[in-house]
This record gives sequence, C-alpha cells and structure tokens, in this order.
Amino acid sequence: MCVPIIIDASVGSEVWDKDTARFALLRAWVTRGDGLVISTPESDFAREMKKIRLPAAARYREWRRVGRLRLVPASAVEEAARRLDRRKMKSDDPHVLALASAAGVRVLCARDPALEIDFKNTAVLPRPPQGARRTFPHRGDRAVQKKFLDRRKCPGGC
Repeated sequence: MCVPIIIDASVGSEVWDKDTARFALLRAWVTRGDGLVISTPESDFAREMKKIRLPAAARYREWRRVGRLRLVPASAVEEAARRLDRRKMKSDDPHVLALASAAGVRVLCARDPALEIDFKNTAVLPRPPQGARRTFPHRGDRAVQKKFLDRRKCPGGC
C-alpha cells in the first residue's frame, strides 16, 4: 500500500508551484508510487488547482488521474473534526488534523511547528494502528530526506 501524506499549505507552493530542489525527492517519491497525497475536494488548495493552469495544477491533475492523489469526502473530515480535542491543540489547523485522522495519514509535510507538534501528539490525534506519525524533514539535507523516504516505500510497488 502507498504511504499517505498530507502536504500542508505552508509548503504547498514550494512542493507544487516550483520545482525547488528542497522537495525534489518528495515529488519523485510520490510520482514513482511510494507516496499518496491526501486532500479534500473542498480544500482551498483543491479549489485553486481546478481554476489555474500552472505547472502545479498540471501536476495536481496528473497525480489525481494516475491515482497518486486521493480526495477524502468532506463528511469524513467533518466527523473526525468533531472528535478532536481542540483544547490540547497548539496549532490553528484542525482541518489538517481531522484529514489525517479520517484518512489514517502518518506522514505530514508542513512548515508549521505547532501543526507538526499536534500531528505527533497522541493526546490530539490517537496513534494509528500502523505506527507513529512522522513529519517530512524539509529542513534536512538530501541524505536525511532520502533516508526518511526510503523507509517509507511501497512494498512491491503500488
């Protein structure tokens, strides 16, 4: 099974809009089928991608066409949001945490320290059966990123 990942808006422009070296390994990981980007059709990002014709939108549509991007129904995300204990949250991103909960996502790519803390905090999001949640090391060098992604490969291909 492909490894589900959420790409937060805090890094979305770099991951989707530019071919920045910082996220080249992440894009290759998703493109070859090890990663599966999780989003919702109602997200601001999804709505923007439908409107524009930039290389980012083309990548979004292509990944969706070939099954590298999965949209989770808003109703599932809303139900998960109701179960979140917002008093324990440090971030202002309950929608991202609810999406992670609804889809069983264990990998997050974000540049938001509070969201990263909440994502790993089992008092906010219970530990999924598959193991602990992790954040993509976007601050790390290529070797650190490669090691992170190599540990999260789709066994036998997806």
